[in-house]
Amino acid sequence: MTKKTNKTLKEKADFSNHANHHIIRSLNKSKRKAILTNASITSTFILMILPICALFTIIYYGYGWKESRGNEFLQTVADTVAITEPNLLVDVNDITHEIDLFSMTGTFNLYKQIGSDHKLAHTNNYRLWLNQIDQPKRMLGNGSYFVHPSQSLGISQKNSVNRKLQKLPEGTVSEIFISFDSMYNEKEIKDLFSEFDMELIWFAVNIKEEIDNHHKLIGYPAKIGDINSSFNRKKDNQEQLTEVLEFLSQHEKWINEMTNDLNIKKAIDYIEQNGVEIYGVAATGPTKEFLKISELKEVRDYGLGDVELWNWE
Repeated sequence: MTKKTNKTLKEKADFSNHANHHIIRSLNKSKRKAILTNASITSTFILMILPICALFTIIYYGYGWKESRGNEFLQTVADTVAITEPNLLVDVNDITHEIDLFSMTGTFNLYKQIGSDHKLAHTNNYRLWLNQIDQPKRMLGNGSYFVHPSQSLGISQKNSVNRKLQKLPEGTVSEIFISFDSMYNEKEIKDLFSEFDMELIWFAVNIKEEIDNHHKLIGYPAKIGDINSSFNRKKDNQEQLTEVLEFLSQHEKWINEMTNDLNIKKAIDYIEQNGVEIYGVAATGPTKEFLKISELKEVRDYGLGDVELWNWE
């Protein structure tokens, strides 16, 4: 093979390599351009769809003003706390909420009264994903505060609570949960404790519904003009209990998710047929005053809640 032939072959190879390099560079350039184009289209789509989704979310939770889904969600949580948690209050002026894409989160500061003062007990967040409540960490209405008259008492707490009350100093106020031997009406209970230096806070109401041998807890604030907006000075709290239950029955799915399947409609039916039957009360006052209640034959048992330094007036 001559030198000229070798040179020709080398030139052809160089030309082929150069052509291949040019093709590869062109392909890479086209690929980068395609990627940039796709990224640009995707970004544009996202920038277009996000405002539409945000607008949909705002309309979804805000349409209807006072009767909007968002307001009814916040009211449902506040009312559920009011009827299922003895001595826990939601200050409706203290509720905050945040709307994200397809969701709404309500933040509720829950207060309890110990003596004359209200203190922050804890803060609960409830998130609504479209129309589904995310399971809250703390279920409402699950506390064993009272012993129903139909339940076996087992070991009475009276003696152990009395020992604690005796050891606590004079300068303290306490929270106590009193269970009765039978059903009473509101007037009978107020008359029973009229001579005691204490304040009644919350009445436990019989609805004759059990789960795992425990009675579902429903009640209402004893105080007139409670800071819960649904229990105000416009009507008697017993009347407002029925109205609150009627409102909550419209949101049974939410209630079930928050309270472990509390049957609001059955509760309404029972109260309508039998009236308001009270079997327990939450109260607060000077610690030593509660030593006297063990003498009452109507008091079947009681449990001690929180204790604070003296603030009684």
